[in-house]
Amino acid sequence: MAASGDALTLLRERLDCLYAAGDADGYSLVVVALAPEAGGFDRLAMRLSYARILSEATGVPAAMTGAALAVALINRDRNLSATLAMLRMRLGRATTTGRPPRVWLERLPAELPMAYELLDELSELSTSQH
Repeated sequence: MAASGDALTLLRERLDCLYAAGDADGYSLVVVALAPEAGGFDRLAMRLSYARILSEATGVPAAMTGAALAVALINRDRNLSATLAMLRMRLGRATTTGRPPRVWLERLPAELPMAYELLDELSELSTSQH
């Protein structure tokens, strides 16, 4: 698994490629929020587990956008619902707080600069939660 900064750089590079190829419309960002009550070692363990599970489910490295959110690109194909259900189940099992993490999709904007802004907003959201 790539380090947080490396994974975020890889995510931005993948976005560059998707927008250059005109394929961004078929993808979204899947976002996983760590439970706010998690702290210390539990928080670190969940961060690592969530990033690994998200990477395995999507086939691309997951990036941490600050302290509380893991983000990865996900193909919005016919398997999206099943992939999200499996992802939620696995993330729930990896939770140490007893409460499953919040998982949601962010549709990619029409243009690359707006996608970068979305990543920046997710980073700010992650920082403001802690």
